[in-house]
Amino acid sequence: MQDRKFFEAKLREYICLRKIVMDNTKEWFASWFDSPFYRELYAHRSGEEARAFILRLIEKLNLLERASVLDVCCGNGRHSEVFNEKNCNVVGIDISEKSLEEAKARNLSNAHFHYADARNFEMHERFDCVVNLFTSFGYFETTEEHIEMLQRIYEHLKDNGVFVFDFFNAEKVRAAGSEDRKVVKDGAEFHITKEITNNRVIKHIRIQKEAARMDFQESVALYSKEQLVEMFEVIGFKNINTYGDYELGSFDLANSDRCIIICSK
Repeated sequence: MQDRKFFEAKLREYICLRKIVMDNTKEWFASWFDSPFYRELYAHRSGEEARAFILRLIEKLNLLERASVLDVCCGNGRHSEVFNEKNCNVVGIDISEKSLEEAKARNLSNAHFHYADARNFEMHERFDCVVNLFTSFGYFETTEEHIEMLQRIYEHLKDNGVFVFDFFNAEKVRAAGSEDRKVVKDGAEFHITKEITNNRVIKHIRIQKEAARMDFQESVALYSKEQLVEMFEVIGFKNINTYGDYELGSFDLANSDRCIIICSK
C-alpha cells in the first residue's frame, strides 16, 4: 500500500511536469544498442526460445488473424517476426537505429518499424495487444519515466486489449550479487563487471580490440514484482497475472528467472 501511494504521487507529479530534461549525450541504451559490440557479446541469445514464447503467447491470448500488435522496444524484430508469421499486423518501435535497420531488413509482410522513445511515443493507432519483452524496461533514471512509459502503453491499447510485460526477477538478480568476468569474441576482449547499487543492477563493459578501447554500461532498475504490480494498478491495468518463466509457469520469488505480467485495459 505504501508503494502504491508513492507511485500515485509520482504519477501526478510527472503528469503536471510532463517534461524530461535530457543532456547532450546519448543515454546508455541508445549508444550501447547501436554498437556492433553489443551484437557480438549477446550473439548467443536463443531465437528458438523467443519464438517458442511468442507462439505460446499467441495461443494463450487467443490472438486472431489480423490482430494488431505493438512491439515496444522491438529490437531487431525477432519477436515481431513470429507475430507476423501468424498473420498479425505488427508495429515495432525502438530507439536504436541499428536495431531498426536489422528489423526492417527482415522484410516482413505485415510489420512496420519506427524510431520512437517509449516514454513519449504516439502511433495514432490503438492495438489489440502490446508487448514489451526481454527486459526492455527499467533503463531510465527516474520512476516517473517508467510510469510514463506504462501510461503510453496503456493509452495505445484498445478497450480490453492485452499487455504482455517481460522483466527479470529482480530478487534473483539481487541475490546473485556482483560479477567479474572476461569474454573473448571475434578478437575482442570484453571485461564485464556487475554491481548492485542504488537499487539498480549496473554492468560496466570494457572492450579491448587491437589498439582500441571502448567503455559501455548497462543500468537497469531493480523493480520487484510487487512494485511492478502497484505501478500497473496505478495506471489502470486490470486482470493482472504474473508468471515466472517463458513456459508461463508460476512465479517463485527465489527461483524464477523472469517476472512476466499479462494484464488488460
